[in-house]
Amino acid sequence: MTDPTGNTLALLRTYMEQGDYMGAREALETHDDAEFARRIAALRDTDQIAQAWGVGKRRVQAHLAILHEARGIGVQIGRERFLPAHLVDHYRPGPVGRPKKARDV
Repeated sequence: MTDPTGNTLALLRTYMEQGDYMGAREALETHDDAEFARRIAALRDTDQIAQAWGVGKRRVQAHLAILHEARGIGVQIGRERFLPAHLVDHYRPGPVGRPKKARDV
């Protein structure tokens, strides 16, 4: 059994990688699956995540790349990375910089 949402995401990814944004838009508009539309609407892009976390866009992109490689979390379409809205607060990155040394008491 094929997953129509997965097929459309693959098609969308192909359009985005080729830079055919009109083709990607048409693929989204012609897809009538309500579940697919709900999933796409629930994704947050790097700008939205950067604003929620209070960090720069490059930090978000690096963190999402690590999350995707290590745990398979998030989606990459073209050069843009996305994270489901319900996971944005859960996977907030740690503080920037080198970890502080533990002090002996």
